[in-house]
Amino acid sequence: YPTSSTTNNLIFYASQSIVGLTAAQYYSNASYATALTNTISQAFTSPPVSINQITNLVVTTVSSRRRHLQASSATISAAYQIAVNSQYSLGSYSTQLESSVNSGSFTTNLQANAAAVPGATLFATSTATAVTISSTPLSPTASPVSSPITNGLSGGTIAGIVVGCVVLLAMVVGVAVWYFLPGFYKRRGGDREVSMHDVVLFENPVGRSSIY
Repeated sequence: YPTSSTTNNLIFYASQSIVGLTAAQYYSNASYATALTNTISQAFTSPPVSINQITNLVVTTVSSRRRHLQASSATISAAYQIAVNSQYSLGSYSTQLESSVNSGSFTTNLQANAAAVPGATLFATSTATAVTISSTPLSPTASPVSSPITNGLSGGTIAGIVVGCVVLLAMVVGVAVWYFLPGFYKRRGGDREVSMHDVVLFENPVGRSSIY
């Protein structure tokens, strides 16, 4: 994209999340940059921002621990700068961009531009979810889109739970053995005494009831 004019001496930066594709998919076709730049420009009406004032557009993939469960949660973070005329305040621009994202008009325009710009097909079902605006440069590090399914547990957490369960089970078994085993052997010993008594009585040829 061309650099901004010297008369555009107010520069601000934005970083926003867009759900529906990865950075690799975005960079696979230049049409995505065109469609996104057009959409950003359309977010500003008074004062307006032209596509030539939007520069340094960088896109990265937002990591998501739920992507293996939700393919549609693939999210990009787009960071860019806008150079405008200093006669307007930063607030007048940031309010427009934030309102566009929050109201859904940014998403509507993005999906419309997907149809208008051949090749930007994934934008047809994408959604702009958040935007951050600053007077200092921002990195494309937007937060992952929230999911109705809570985030999964990490591998370390799962391992800790498993170890805890094993230790608890071992303790329960140990207590059970300590409590029941003496009574078990006592009962077995009593059974053996009764059995020997019965055998002696059975083998006594004279029918005496005493035990030798």
